[in-house]
Amino acid sequence: MPEIALPPDVHAALGGALVEAARAAYASPGRHYHTWTHIEACLREAGSLAFDDAPVVYAALLFHDAVYVVGAKDNEARSAALAAARLQGNAIFDAARIARVEHLILLTASHGALPADAPDDDKKLIDIDLSILAAPAEVYQRYARDVRREWVPQVVSPEQYARGRAAFLRGMLAAPRIFHSDDFAARETAARGNIGRELAAL
Repeated sequence: MPEIALPPDVHAALGGALVEAARAAYASPGRHYHTWTHIEACLREAGSLAFDDAPVVYAALLFHDAVYVVGAKDNEARSAALAAARLQGNAIFDAARIARVEHLILLTASHGALPADAPDDDKKLIDIDLSILAAPAEVYQRYARDVRREWVPQVVSPEQYARGRAAFLRGMLAAPRIFHSDDFAARETAARGNIGRELAAL
């Protein structure tokens, strides 16, 4: 079981075997930020929120980075497929709920782009995944270093990484809102400050 206690109803719905299957996936090589520690942080964030379908959201959080190959374009699709396979046969996850889990995982590929009328659970899941952006400065700096370590020099040169990362950060700053749910609205200023400082340092 993870170090973070799941809500009782979620624990009952998911079961320890599913959590352990998710945890095992995060042991793949090449990870520095996209690790089980990131998932624990997501679970902590989720623990303070209310969801329309908590088991679905928690399942998506557990598996959203389960497949992570730096530079691959299909990580989210493969993670969604893995989650769907692991959820088959679970008594409370019918086809519709499994499809919702897959949908939520696939949303993370767009780094937070959501329509204004997206369901609240969609907004909250994306905000949870992006919550590191509003972390205290030293935590954010460690995140930025760890993401860079996943890419440089294994996949791209330092110069290529700086260009790509700067484009990503500028895109985040250009968005009307980084966070979509009311629960995270107060973190907007902190996130923009962190992103601005990283961008200036590239």
